Amino acid sequence: MNPTLISIAQWSDWMSRCSLTLWCLATIVALPATSWAIERAAKTDRSPRIAGYERYHGQTLGDAADEEEDRQPVDELALGRLLVGELNCVACHATSHELKQVLLSKQAPRLTNVSQRVQPEWILEYLADPHQAKPGTTMPHILGALPENERASAALALTHFLASDKALRNSFVDRGLANKGANTFQRVGCAACHNLPKDGAEDWKTSVSLAHVSQKYTVESLTRFLKEPHEARPSARMPSLNLKDEEIREIVAWFFRDLTFPPNLTYAYYEGSWENLPDFSKLKAVSSGETSGFDVEIAPKKSNYGLVFTGTIDVPAAGEYQFWITSDDGSELKIDGASVAKMDGIHPAQTKAGKTRLEAGQHPVVVEFFQQGGGAELKVEVQGPKLSRRPLESLLVALPTKASAGQELAKRPFEFDPNLAAQGKELFTALNCAACHEYKQGNDTLKPQNQATELAKIDLAKGCLAESVSGKSANYRLSEAQRSSIQQALKALKDVASQPEALAALTSGPAKIHQTFLAFNCYACHQRGLYGGAEKIRDSVFETTMKEMGDEGRLPPSLNGVGDKLRDDWLAKLLNEGANNRQNYMLTHMPRYGSGAIGHLKDLLIASDRKPEPAPDTIAKFNEPDYRIKAAGRHMVGGNSLSCIKCHDFGQYPSIGIRAINLASMTSRLREDWFVRYLANPQEYRPGTRMPAAWPFGTTSFSMFRRETAESSRMS
Repeated sequence: MNPTLISIAQWSDWMSRCSLTLWCLATIVALPATSWAIERAAKTDRSPRIAGYERYHGQTLGDAADEEEDRQPVDELALGRLLVGELNCVACHATSHELKQVLLSKQAPRLTNVSQRVQPEWILEYLADPHQAKPGTTMPHILGALPENERASAALALTHFLASDKALRNSFVDRGLANKGANTFQRVGCAACHNLPKDGAEDWKTSVSLAHVSQKYTVESLTRFLKEPHEARPSARMPSLNLKDEEIREIVAWFFRDLTFPPNLTYAYYEGSWENLPDFSKLKAVSSGETSGFDVEIAPKKSNYGLVFTGTIDVPAAGEYQFWITSDDGSELKIDGASVAKMDGIHPAQTKAGKTRLEAGQHPVVVEFFQQGGGAELKVEVQGPKLSRRPLESLLVALPTKASAGQELAKRPFEFDPNLAAQGKELFTALNCAACHEYKQGNDTLKPQNQATELAKIDLAKGCLAESVSGKSANYRLSEAQRSSIQQALKALKDVASQPEALAALTSGPAKIHQTFLAFNCYACHQRGLYGGAEKIRDSVFETTMKEMGDEGRLPPSLNGVGDKLRDDWLAKLLNEGANNRQNYMLTHMPRYGSGAIGHLKDLLIASDRKPEPAPDTIAKFNEPDYRIKAAGRHMVGGNSLSCIKCHDFGQYPSIGIRAINLASMTSRLREDWFVRYLANPQEYRPGTRMPAAWPFGTTSFSMFRRETAESSRMS
């Protein structure tokens, strides 16, 4: 925890010889006061925010109504190990393979292609003070180890190294989608780990902050990240929610709902009543001006008007492009003077598509629109070579006018400096950034220049764990409680390292399951033992479409005995791919973490939970042919017997009631032995369930089965 840094005198002399320091400081000061620079209160707690630690440190487990002696203390050593793993201490401080397995360390984000997803201005702000830019970050303030007058130039050099000479471009978002985005965020499961940033509101202590998202990403890069978060963050603390493209667009639109641009279109406004697009060239405009995007809200009237938007698009590559124009009422898209897509007439919002081949470079574009009455809507989209479907505004060229004060996000483009980038590369390895972050140049991965003290040999009161971090040590801004927890955990790990049995207990069985659930925040949704389940502050974000199902319909299921319940292949699939098989009633998705991150849970859960297979002589035996047995089962499931289909879907056939989980999925998900035991006593396996016990006291009410005893059926 005490990486050796490059000699300050060495690189300070190097920087001064380049006459850069004063220029760097002046450049930073000259950067405009843009909306990506978020004001934050000084009182904000900037210690690392790790959900499992914040939720359980200093707590006792058990129901609040339990007697004091019935409640259990939290495993504080597990929480200390959680901090060591999430802060990735072993990236700098070497340790054994066995201890790495215990810690489940979180790999820092890959930075090889960071220039394709993160705004350079935000990189600069973040490097200057990570805990100020993103409260709760697990990134240490590496530059804090440098003299204060040298930090700005170092941050700038690193930014130029990580950034690119191809500036990121933001694009417009659909305001209609933005209105849905907050609800989608809450509905699909994002709110289990995050809370939506609202003006003046602080994050919950167990939340990963999102206050910086629109300053960090672009519309395009955030969209890519939400689709495949593991590409940038391989340790999968941020899982994929397997979102539909429309859901991603809604969430992204919400985060960028306040994004503004300089004018990129001129418009002419007309008044009149038409049933089809008129020949605007023969009409006299009432007014004209400049605007940003195809915004029909600029019209002063709600009906009987027309708009003609004129601008230029910059096409990135030659090829065939498809365009969509959606409008209420009529509209037409023209490129290079030719009609590409036309949605004429009076109608509710409808879409027409058209294709045309375009060469790389700039092309004039005209969009005509008229509104007679009712709702008004206009949207134009494009898709082409290496260009996913997006608003056409993303290709519009800004008009040669000065941006107003309200258009801060369209700030001065980042000006890449290759000389600074070369210096930043040297700092990236000298400051040991490469110990945590993967950065590849071709086939080569950058390596840190310095080797820190081994984990087992560090002084627990110095370096990163000092009461007041100074010198060359990385500053995580640990709280006193976090510092103490890490010290206790590392001390215990030193003792365990020489005890094979104790070490084995931490790398397998319940301890490893618990450590994994803490690290991946499984407890945010799921209860297992005395841990987990929805926090009180988040309870309302878990929603259902079937209010009649109560909590069963909205809260993710308990994971008690899950290794006994699920088939081996389904458990592996669930851990690797996630699931949404309760979508008929439960809105929260089961995320995709990937087998590389949590695949080890499969064998651990089976070993921990699986009950022995029943003895052969206890399994019911039938003398009848299979078709008669299946017919009897079908009768019992049907509406004139146990009436399972009145609550459960069956294949393509919906239930007539609450639409609980599909019966046709049972054989692919559930182990037969567990299912038989569950049918006999649902409350034992799912306390509070509405699932009735069909064989009370081990008896049956069906005459055809009265000869079968509960013992022979294993239903007692």
